[in-house]
Amino acid sequence: MGSKLVKMVYKAGGGSETIDTSSEERGSWSATDEEVTALSEMAVKIEKHYGRPMDIEWARDGDDGKLYIVQARPETVASQKKVGVIEEYKMLEKGGETVAEGRAVGKRIGSGKVNILTSIDQMSEFNEGEVLVADMTDPDWEPIMKKDLGELPEVGLKIMMNVGNPETAFSFGQLPNEGIGLARLEFVINNAIGVHPKALLNYDTLDAETKALVDDRMRGYGSPKEFYINKIAEGVATLAASVYPKRIIVRLSDFKSNEYKSLIGGEQYEPDEENPMIGFRGCGRYTDPFFEECFAMELEAVKIVRGEMGLKNVEIMIPFVRTLDMAKDVNEVLEKNGLKRGEDGLKVNMMAELPSNVFLAEEFLEYFDGFSIGSNDLTQLTLGLDRDSGLVAQYFDERNPAVMKGLETLIKAAKAKGKYVGICGQGPSDHPDLAKWLMDQGIDSVSLNPDSVIPTW
Repeated sequence: MGSKLVKMVYKAGGGSETIDTSSEERGSWSATDEEVTALSEMAVKIEKHYGRPMDIEWARDGDDGKLYIVQARPETVASQKKVGVIEEYKMLEKGGETVAEGRAVGKRIGSGKVNILTSIDQMSEFNEGEVLVADMTDPDWEPIMKKDLGELPEVGLKIMMNVGNPETAFSFGQLPNEGIGLARLEFVINNAIGVHPKALLNYDTLDAETKALVDDRMRGYGSPKEFYINKIAEGVATLAASVYPKRIIVRLSDFKSNEYKSLIGGEQYEPDEENPMIGFRGCGRYTDPFFEECFAMELEAVKIVRGEMGLKNVEIMIPFVRTLDMAKDVNEVLEKNGLKRGEDGLKVNMMAELPSNVFLAEEFLEYFDGFSIGSNDLTQLTLGLDRDSGLVAQYFDERNPAVMKGLETLIKAAKAKGKYVGICGQGPSDHPDLAKWLMDQGIDSVSLNPDSVIPTW
């Protein structure tokens, strides 16, 4: 979409000039879906012909509207990067006075005289060997340590990743992994959409100010509903493609009421809850008439990804399933919206994160294809604490005997029924002893934040 504020046109007397675009032009797509598909097919043919990655430029003719390839040359930057190597840098010695602080643009460590530049015009004053401090930097520091990903040992379980940002998915996909064990829809909804689904469904009744904010978000889309569905589908498809054909478990939306309230238009629809953490969230929303149409849009997006786009590696996960009745009801809602468990290879998993899930583990498994253990909520609800409260945060520990008893129960129940069981959370990476214990219990996978994958391995 972009802003497209100006365009270059031919002048009547010859030459060219830059003029402002119209509001209609700014709100139109730079290329149609059909054109993107055509360009993709051309790119594949060109790279196949040359037998290497190519940097390709194209143009659309202003008269006949056809697409033309205007240049194709060997790509020499991205294709040369070593995707099988991670570089990690550590300060072996610490000490001395801190003379400057900031965000390092590079990922290396070096030493030298500090040279502070306040303008790009001063670049000629920068000498080799100095440490550059500026608003924009491109340092060239020397590496201390490299680790070859090809030398990683075999482990007794599958290491998956927690990834929610489609923009980083293909980068993280280069890490050694067994797929995405937790893809949170909240990231896509919050960043790519930013509007409460109810506000989109009730677009015609919005006040002028809110409607203007929504209009700005959904430029280029035919309707608010189309905007919501397509944005979710786009995000999920990107995540799924980054690890295809390995599995990706997409957790359907699990915003709490205070988080939904922060979206555009959310104030009109969300209740004030004293403790949203254990309030109107997860499965409880999906089966509530208030949220029924909102949830249907999420499911339509998943259908597009699995059906039209053919990404059958997408599985779904239902969070915060409090009761067996909820488990039964949510499966009925899924089937009503064209996503029947077991049909067309669809797997429906449950996030096991409540004490009730532990006590009735076998019964819950009658409604799902497996468990993905949410260790954060399971720990705080088992121990009766708010991990965001500094007064009791010190008691939060997944290795507490009560929590480990719950983990053991969930794993045994799933294994007894021959169903999948994994865990999402930082516990296994923060505590190697817990990771080993989980492996000994027979857990199928651990899903970690990408920066923890290599250290945990």
